[in-house]
Amino acid sequence: MRVIITLTLCLALACRPAPEAGYAPLYSINPILGDASWINAYGELPGTGTPEKERIACHLMYAADVLSSASPDHLSNDQRANRAHLLRLLRDYAHAGVFPENTEIEGGRRPCFIDDAGNICAVGYLVEQTLGREVAEQINTQFQYAAIDEMNLDFLGDWMARFGVTLRELAIIQPTYEFNYSYYTRPSYYVHGGFSLRGMDPGYPTWTVGTTGLLRDRFWLFRFTSYDLSLRRESLGGLNRITHFNMQLARTVFKKLSFRFGAGVGWYEVRADAGLAIKPQFSGTWPIVNLTKRMALSIQAGYGYDIIPSRSDVPVHSNHDVFAGLRLTASPF
Repeated sequence: MRVIITLTLCLALACRPAPEAGYAPLYSINPILGDASWINAYGELPGTGTPEKERIACHLMYAADVLSSASPDHLSNDQRANRAHLLRLLRDYAHAGVFPENTEIEGGRRPCFIDDAGNICAVGYLVEQTLGREVAEQINTQFQYAAIDEMNLDFLGDWMARFGVTLRELAIIQPTYEFNYSYYTRPSYYVHGGFSLRGMDPGYPTWTVGTTGLLRDRFWLFRFTSYDLSLRRESLGGLNRITHFNMQLARTVFKKLSFRFGAGVGWYEVRADAGLAIKPQFSGTWPIVNLTKRMALSIQAGYGYDIIPSRSDVPVHSNHDVFAGLRLTASPF
């Protein structure tokens, strides 16, 4: 009896129309199948405490079963073989349990083709395994948070014909992802080394260690999206130096250029004298290369102005601080 009910449910769901572009906020795992996969497996709807990965894996295995039982009769032998290969890939992907995260769009669930950590969705994985990662990255550039029917790419039609799948079937596969608030508590860590120019001097070495992470809320007119906490040590020649603790807020302003603005409070040690130093500053960071999925190298440059409340002749030559260097960022998560 349960088998009959399951097959009836599959047929009813498969006959539902595919979602239109710009569909309303979704709270089920899939706009066509809904949460039928969880109901089939556990006899009830998923709850608020249902683990996200288990919910996604359950849907993908269920989608693979639905597509396996609905192989069209008109397919050629090559198309049938290619389709079976895709479904094997889909099951392998579901068993691996590594899925992307929605870290951008709140209010319901949304698809995510490839997230910022490089994790790829189920349909993206099928494309990656058959057409290459570069093709999947190209799709992600234009349609990272788009539904399948929103991806207006001519070559996808040829690819679907070759592998014997339809747009509706890809939409059945494509899961949605709940907005991950916990993502914003995951910090990255970095070290920065370079030089600081003050006045006409040739430059002094400077180094920084810090941590950065995304903000859960967007702040003020500039809609800052991340924070940056750091400790910077700057040589001023000889035994002279300034050490600052800095707090900055940041956002991406042009493609991958990240702009930071904030201030630091520190301690100067110059010519046997010492005291408080305050530094308002701004900087920009431009990524050069991703060394690994969790490590990246960037160029960082900026400007700061040292305010010395107790004296006017510190630092040695100029209060203007123009700095530049390389920044290595790593995330342990």
